[in-house]
Amino acid sequence: MNSAVAKSGEMFKMNVKRMGTPKRLVPAGMLCSEKYSDRKCIIMAPTTDIDLLLIGKTGVGKSALGNAILRRNAFQSIDSTCSVTTEVQFEFSDYKGKIIKVVDGPGVGDIRWNKPDCLKLLREQMGKAMVINPHGYHAFLLVVRYGTRFTEEDKDTIELLKSLFGQDFVGKYCILAMTHGDNFQHNIESRPGGDTFPEWCSRQTGIFQELLKECNNRIVLFDNTTQEEEKRDAQLDKLLEMVSHLQSQGQRYTDDNFQKAGALQEKALVESKKPVIQEETLQEVSLIVQKLNDEKISLHYDKPITPLQELSKRCGRLVEKLKEQDKQTGSLQDLIENVQNVKQSIDNAILINSAASKEKRKMEEKEKERRAKMDNEVQRKKQQMEEEMRKKMNLQKQQYENMIL
Repeated sequence: MNSAVAKSGEMFKMNVKRMGTPKRLVPAGMLCSEKYSDRKCIIMAPTTDIDLLLIGKTGVGKSALGNAILRRNAFQSIDSTCSVTTEVQFEFSDYKGKIIKVVDGPGVGDIRWNKPDCLKLLREQMGKAMVINPHGYHAFLLVVRYGTRFTEEDKDTIELLKSLFGQDFVGKYCILAMTHGDNFQHNIESRPGGDTFPEWCSRQTGIFQELLKECNNRIVLFDNTTQEEEKRDAQLDKLLEMVSHLQSQGQRYTDDNFQKAGALQEKALVESKKPVIQEETLQEVSLIVQKLNDEKISLHYDKPITPLQELSKRCGRLVEKLKEQDKQTGSLQDLIENVQNVKQSIDNAILINSAASKEKRKMEEKEKERRAKMDNEVQRKKQQMEEEMRKKMNLQKQQYENMIL
């Protein structure tokens, strides 16, 4: 049975191979009252016709795109040691009679599932972006950069954003905004027989083509550096035309949508912690199996059962801890099941050991009874012999006396 429990431990080893309201929301062009010592900020918030949220990886020109839409330098890129822009910035612009609100959301850097602190920060900042625009957004501008190859890391970033906003948010609400349009025009369009941007998009393959298809081919090329008024208007008009199409479908992404995606957010957070949890679990199970294999707890019939019960309790506590860490997301179910298997093996060992102990006690009782019967029989025969000897001696005595007489 020891080997069966150890085998369970080895199998386990193989299987292992919202947000509160922000303290201060800072618009890029806020007005502040100087007469208060704490510089209370007065946020100018006109009624908006178009609400846009910029999202994407850090370093793709997201803030510069916001400035191009606003037609002035309103946003600044903010460095972060956690690869997440830690301030949500927003500003307004009046363009052709329409009030546009642009929110520069947190930039997503090299965030993998093993960085729970960064993921939690990203979730909080995206929550702030929802809070400061309670009526929701007409579109998410998913910013990508021309000239960079789309990799699995980019795919992971999209999956991360889906875990925050919902699996369908790309198809329903996203417009791809490709920055560094000046490089495209220099490298592609300016060449003899060069592709137009739509033609170039149609020739793309792999991860980028999958993303473009998921966005229903909603993509706009932006030159954030151009000073040509006509060109600036044309690219903005193209963007607003796509936003208008989304508006005509009557859809806005609101805070309600964000909250409904809470389960996905929780799952992503648990997934980000899983490598650490997995390592801790493997360590505890290894110690349990080692303890079980210790000669002091070997399953001999003359050993106490209490140490085995304690190991079973340790497994039970580990299962409960994993369930608490899992937060009903199912992300740790494989770990939970493996620990449960080890516990079951130990419980089986307890039952077998208990049954063996009972059988031993039963045999000992039978042996005790047998010996008692033997002792009684010996005693009976001894008494019988003594009685016979006494009678014989009495008879001989009587005969002797008769002879004398």
